[in-house]
Amino acid sequence: MAEKQFLASEIQKIAVEKLLGVFNEFETVANARLLLEHFFFLEPIDILKDTKVEVGEVRFTSFKKAIENILAGEPIQYVLGEAWFYQRLFKVTKDTLIPRGETEELINLITSEVTNKIASTVLDIGTGSGCIAITLSLEKPRWQVYGTDISAPAIDVARHNNTSLRGQAKFFKSNVLEANDALPPGFNAKFDVVVSNPPYVTQAEATQMHSKVLDWEPYTALFVPDNDPLLFYRSILKKYINHLKPGGWFFFEINEAFGRDMLALGELFSLEKQAIVKDIHGKDRFYKGRKQVY
Repeated sequence: MAEKQFLASEIQKIAVEKLLGVFNEFETVANARLLLEHFFFLEPIDILKDTKVEVGEVRFTSFKKAIENILAGEPIQYVLGEAWFYQRLFKVTKDTLIPRGETEELINLITSEVTNKIASTVLDIGTGSGCIAITLSLEKPRWQVYGTDISAPAIDVARHNNTSLRGQAKFFKSNVLEANDALPPGFNAKFDVVVSNPPYVTQAEATQMHSKVLDWEPYTALFVPDNDPLLFYRSILKKYINHLKPGGWFFFEINEAFGRDMLALGELFSLEKQAIVKDIHGKDRFYKGRKQVY
């Protein structure tokens, strides 16, 4: 079709009528708004005003194809190639997890706890899209933030987001399960904070998960063996305890079923001020522990 003029309400109606058979009303409206913003740059105020918009054939075809992909089960964040996190829009691909609201709470936990220094040095392990590292670098501009991931494609996404959002984080490839390659290239100091949202879902829990997660998000970024659910936390503590300053903090997002186990693991490394912090849903979601001050 040649370029055609639509009212915002007409475009919204197309999306809502298609999505309402699959999603509840709240999810339908939320997804429709994301689609309208992405493809037609329409914000809620434009819908209220019923703004007129010129729509070309290519854009309209892409819009309808996106709806088809969502109806087929693909998460809207992957369909659009972007996700909101801490009020910023991050690029996401199938090489990265979709940033979640709980992880925003992890940002709040870190920034509220680490207040004794103007400038801190932070390492984010398993950075994925870079949402933790980049957000910390933007919220705390004087902090020196590094992010690491085993996946080279994920590192590429994180670097893209860092550039587009004007972050100050630096990224490098590393495998936390290996003994070597622990520090950023040329890094000679120690960290004030080590943070990670590593794989923590046991394989036995896969049957309880939505197909949108299982079928689309990277398996290696989600799951740990049933017989070793603390695998990544143990490896991080072993690898970085000597690279953390006295009084420095470990912050982790965790599986709600293993809060007590995390506290026991922290004791093995003589961490103090340990605590399990609940998320907004009341689940044991975060761990914090401080290296002893000598």
